[in-house]
Amino acid sequence: ARSGILGLHLSYGKTPFQEQYFPAISRWLADQSISLTLDNYVPFYFVYALLRGAAFPRLVSGRRVLIVHSADGGKREAITAAILAVNARSVEWLPISATRSFADRLDLGRLREPPDLCLLGAGIGKARLFSQLAPLGVPCIDAGFAFESWADPDKQWDRPYMTPDSLLDVSRIRFLAAEDRATLKGVGPQA
Repeated sequence: ARSGILGLHLSYGKTPFQEQYFPAISRWLADQSISLTLDNYVPFYFVYALLRGAAFPRLVSGRRVLIVHSADGGKREAITAAILAVNARSVEWLPISATRSFADRLDLGRLREPPDLCLLGAGIGKARLFSQLAPLGVPCIDAGFAFESWADPDKQWDRPYMTPDSLLDVSRIRFLAAEDRATLKGVGPQA
């Protein structure tokens, strides 16, 4: 919160999701003397749009990408392939616990080469892991649900901004009610 950019989920949806945490977040920010500004805050969905939109290839192209995540087997292979497909120079994994990432201790000494960018998926554990990644001196992004979409492209329809505009087909947007889908007619490249 002091040296990065926060992508707090401070938006309201049709049905309550995280709104009950807004007072606690506000108190924490005040207790830490953190004021949200254009220099330290972006709306939450910006991160999804960055990682799943047209800018993502420019973000990773030619770069050594470190992934800190618990995926293994076919899921790890699919995520790696998705990131290499947009011309990342390399992808290296630093595995973490699937259920106890908050207690994990990262061994940065085992990395084959220094990364240019780190993508992290650790749930609540990210709070502790970000500080452990600081010695790398590279941008570290909480990629969260983007990993699920890279591993299984069908999941891109499950959350807003997970589907790149180039693939948008409004008839497949399942997370909106039918009346909301009707308002999107004529939006997107397939219209």
